[in-house]
Formats: sequence, C-alpha cells, structure tokens
Amino acid sequence: MDINFDKNKNGRPFGGKCWLEKKNIHVESFDFTHPDFSILKINDNYGNTLVFIGLWLSLYNQTLERLANFKSNLAAIEAVLDDSPVETVIMDDWNSDLRRNNPYDKLVRDFILRIKLSNRFDKFLSYSSHTYENG
Repeated sequence: MDINFDKNKNGRPFGGKCWLEKKNIHVESFDFTHPDFSILKINDNYGNTLVFIGLWLSLYNQTLERLANFKSNLAAIEAVLDDSPVETVIMDDWNSDLRRNNPYDKLVRDFILRIKLSNRFDKFLSYSSHTYENG
C-alpha cells in the first residue's frame, strides 16, 4: 500500500466506515445511516449475540454547533444502549480526554458515569494494540 502524506492537509478527506468480520460470525443486522457512528449486531457460533457500536465524535472546536452535535450523538448512543437487550461494546474515538475539563470532556465523563459504562480493554488486551497515541 502506498501512503502519501501532505503536510498541508489535516484529517481524512473522504472518511468512511468499514467493518471486517470473520466468516464464521453471522451478521444479524447493521446500521450505517448515522454519520458519526455505526452499529453491528452479530451472532457467533457459540450462541452469543453482541452489539458493537463504532463511534467517531468530532474534535471540540469551541462552537455551539459542534457542542450541540456532540450532545445529540451522546443521546443517540444512549438510546441504542437502552434499546439493546444484549451486551453492547462501544469502540470509540471520543476525541476527548477525561483528565481535561472542556465541555466535551465533561460530557463524556458524565455520560460514562451516568450510563455506568465499564472499560473492558483489559478483556481484549491480548488482541489489541494502539496504532498511534499521544505523548
């Protein structure tokens, strides 16, 4: 694969969503209609059903429009979680840091506490690695 980097451009100009699954996993349903997240419901060969939410939330740029969009996305994710009768995994890029105190960070922190989300990274640690990380 040939990757060219242009120092004068930021981000991914065309974005997109892609889910890759093993052949032995049955995709029961999927929803790619929302611009900032997608949902995949799968059944494995062991009788387990899981819902995966792939989430990307835009960077905080201190505008009211971006903040309103962020709040709307959190409400939509909460509705998905409320409607899901099975375990749901959120794979996310919150564009947030829980140690900071800007409006995004506070919203994410409150969302995590209110919904009682738990960090399950340790469960998947042997299967995961970071491509990039700050610091």
